[in-house]
Amino acid sequence: MKIFSGLLSESVTMGASRNLKKFKPELNTSYRLFFPQHKDERGVGVAVCTVAIRQLDKDACGAYSYVYDDADLNIVDPEKGLFEDMTVLAKMSKIAWTIHEAAYVSAIASSDEQVNLTMSKTGLTPKAEDYRMARDAIEKKYHGSKDINEEIPDRVYPVVRGGKLGTYTEVIAVPMSKEGAPDFTKADMYYWEISKKRQKKLNNVYSDDAYDKATEELPYIEVSFKYMGDTKARAGQDATFGYIAPYLSLKQKFPEEWKLYGEHLLENLAKGETFEDIAEQIGENCPPCNNYETLDSIWANFQKWCSTARTSIASISMLKPEVIAKSYDIIMEIPTMQDDEMKEVVRRINKVYNDNKSGAEDGPVVSKTESAASKNAEADAMATAFDSLGTVAHADKKGSGPLSKVDSELLSDDEDGLGDI
Repeated sequence: MKIFSGLLSESVTMGASRNLKKFKPELNTSYRLFFPQHKDERGVGVAVCTVAIRQLDKDACGAYSYVYDDADLNIVDPEKGLFEDMTVLAKMSKIAWTIHEAAYVSAIASSDEQVNLTMSKTGLTPKAEDYRMARDAIEKKYHGSKDINEEIPDRVYPVVRGGKLGTYTEVIAVPMSKEGAPDFTKADMYYWEISKKRQKKLNNVYSDDAYDKATEELPYIEVSFKYMGDTKARAGQDATFGYIAPYLSLKQKFPEEWKLYGEHLLENLAKGETFEDIAEQIGENCPPCNNYETLDSIWANFQKWCSTARTSIASISMLKPEVIAKSYDIIMEIPTMQDDEMKEVVRRINKVYNDNKSGAEDGPVVSKTESAASKNAEADAMATAFDSLGTVAHADKKGSGPLSKVDSELLSDDEDGLGDI
């Protein structure tokens, strides 16, 4: 895998050794969190491991993600540091998005039919509001809600999602009682993805008015963390990291428990002589930073999945004509599309394509669905600008750095349902 951490770092191939679990805080619980910390000429901060990654559906692809190596990426713009996916995943992503949108329009059609059936039984004439209420739920299921605090339990994503730079770190989480005592029996070490807002809130710890320079000499930083709210989304939005001065640390306040449990926990936290060393250790132990399936295996699993998604694939002919016209080539590359049983589907798609071909060449009207396609295409290109990271082309710019040096524009939005704390 290719590790980007602070500045562009060494390309390393590694396998996970401890298989850390993702940190999923319990609702309405307070914690003390411990992050790996380092200091060099660029400053002090939380150590992280950043990799180029694409998220996958385990059932469809046989893996949760794929981490890119140098050979998987092509430089698009060496000045801006833009690169694109050169693997089969680029094609898979477009196919997966097309099938996802087909499933969406099929669900809308089925919903409308159900409204018509229900109303016909009552003798009433369907109104726009009757259709809209049912459609809103489907829209949120397939495309999400505009309300960041709304939880959507049945949210559905394309089985191959966009590429991104994922930034991860290790964290030791110690639950705290209402009385402020640590419960080391429930403490554990996890991995955690650092989103844009998480980065900002973590970096704020270092500018706290009570910040003690002595903290910089430790291989870790201790912070308080309260995860309170009616929902995970709300708790995530309201959560903050609080600086813990050395005299308020668990080590000082609970010396016996610390000696019995805390010291042992801290021994396992990533540490090293440089940020590169720590990033490599985090990468070794963080499942999202490692590949457990080859691209050939992922592609084979995806082909099998396509054979089970016949209903959604057949619904491609229901997509808007301008979308079919623009996505025609990728549609024809869908595994199973050339099977005998799909001949009628292909005939319908060809008819729509041919009927609208001239319109597509003149530039189709941009629909809501097509806008989503453009967004997906941008993700496929992995058009990510490396400011503080340097550029992929300038491989001599190697190194690593604190989280504060990672360009926030490179960090992903929230992906773990915690409201992007």
